[in-house]
Amino acid sequence: MSTDTNLNAELYKMVRKEIKNTHYPQIRKVMDRLDIAYSDWINQMSKLSAATNAGSDENMVDAMRNTVTSMAKYEKVLDSAVQDLRMWRNLFTKWSGHEGPAPDPLPSTFLE
Repeated sequence: MSTDTNLNAELYKMVRKEIKNTHYPQIRKVMDRLDIAYSDWINQMSKLSAATNAGSDENMVDAMRNTVTSMAKYEKVLDSAVQDLRMWRNLFTKWSGHEGPAPDPLPSTFLE
């Protein structure tokens, strides 16, 4: 795996850990989008590995193209998730006056 790949995987794990147990549905939606994009990217990397092992140049080029496209989508979703989480943290801080959970109810349309 490349350094970028390792960094992306580590960042995914950190973001995932940060919001794993939240009960706020808006934040869970952010994580769901991130999980889907991450799974697609990992799936495409597996297909690239299989195509490389098979030795088919045409399949390898297609798999590489799909992997790069999938990684770009994942990075976009990851950037969006980090921004959304920063917004939530700022909102929590504003509402509570300190780091910690925000009072209920949260606006149901936030981040939708």
